Amino acid sequence: MDYLELHARVAPGDLAEIATAELSELPFEGFTIEEDGFRGYLPADMASFRDAADEILRRCGIAGAEWSEVGDRNWNAEWESGFEPVDISGRLLIRAPFHAAAESGLAPCGGRHLDGWAALAFAAAPDPKE
Repeated sequence: MDYLELHARVAPGDLAEIATAELSELPFEGFTIEEDGFRGYLPADMASFRDAADEILRRCGIAGAEWSEVGDRNWNAEWESGFEPVDISGRLLIRAPFHAAAESGLAPCGGRHLDGWAALAFAAAPDPKE
């Protein structure tokens, strides 16, 4: 699906949060908060809502927002490409299947696959080697 990308330049903080909260009442499918403002993604077939979005930005005092067309993309693959593994005290490695295994050579969590609370409990438990 093609999208219209709204790029609003505004200092991070309350104004960006207020604007995105109001814009979320329109059929935007998502927002990203960035250092220089935020971006919103409106399905191209919902372009009739663009004027309403511009009015919300005007009421919020945000001028100079830019619209551009964004072609169909694999958003999940883009998110995954920026995901870095998380090492918790050398005892637990949270990683995606496409990341390399831990260099320690130890089987993850004693050879078990842990989800959610079980993984956190494992990481928080005292190290039996200490």
